[in-house]
This record gives sequence, C-alpha cells and structure tokens, in this order.
Amino acid sequence: IVRATLFVIMYIGVDIGGTKTLISEFSKDGELLSKVRFETPKEYDDFVKEFDGAFRSLELKSKPKLGAIGCPGKIDRVNGIGIAYGNLSWRNVPLGPDLAKITGCTMLLENDANLAGLSEAKLLERSFQKVLYVTVSTGIGGGLIVDGIIEQNLADMEIGHMLFERQGKLERWE
Repeated sequence: IVRATLFVIMYIGVDIGGTKTLISEFSKDGELLSKVRFETPKEYDDFVKEFDGAFRSLELKSKPKLGAIGCPGKIDRVNGIGIAYGNLSWRNVPLGPDLAKITGCTMLLENDANLAGLSEAKLLERSFQKVLYVTVSTGIGGGLIVDGIIEQNLADMEIGHMLFERQGKLERWE
C-alpha cells in the first residue's frame, strides 16, 4: 500500500489592532483555511502569551512556510522590531522574532495600513497605478501603493498623527 502524504504549503497572516488581533492560516493560493481572534492585550508580554495560546488553537494543515504581521505604528522591518505602536503603549518590542519562535517560521513585519492598501491595490491593479488607502478604525492610518509596491518614501507615514490647527492649537488628527 502506498500512502500519499498531503503537503500543504501554507502561510500565516497576523493583524494586530488597537482592540483586536486576528491570526489566519492561508493556502499557497490565498484560500483562508482557519482563523482565530482575540482582544489585543495592553501589555506586550501578555500579548505574546495570548498569541501563543491562540496560535496553538488553530488546526494547522502543516508547518507554515512564511508569515506576515500587520501592525499599527512605526516599525523596523529589517529586524522585526515594533518601535512605536500608535494606540498601544508598546515600544521597541521584538515582535517578528517573538512570533517566529511561536509559529516556527519567518514572520515579516509591515504597517497594517500599508498591507491593507497593498491588498486593495492588487485587486485594482488593472485600473490604477497609484492607490492611496486610508483607514479609520481604532486609529487613522494610510498607505500609498505605486505600481503594486508599497511606496518606501511614505511607508512610515502615520496620517492620524498629522497636526492640524483647531481653535488656535495644533492637535493630532486622531
């Protein structure tokens, strides 16, 4: 008897927001295989523990090949470090390396609004060469996509932190 082993190439997507976090498992063709959601803890160490438990609750088809983390705020993409997280108090946290230990695969880090904009641009790529994505949620974010690529000169823009004059005082848009 010959047994065939089904090997599914899969990817992990993580969306960290100011109020909730979503972990998703995708096939190589982009099919959503499973997902789990939890409230984003205010403390980073609590987040890592909660992520570990939530990730283990997924019924994974195989070991993930690669993962991507979308998170608010300013990041160090090369080292996977969250420098400042907008509506979360986390500062200089090793998000990429910490989640890589849990998932068993490389975890790339990118701004959540950039990733959302990239997704929208891919859906519209036959219609537009430039896509500006603006999101209003727990915070206000944005991403500019040019020719299907995140515009690196504006990759760290935090439009919710732009200053506007209101009643004679400068205030953040958020």
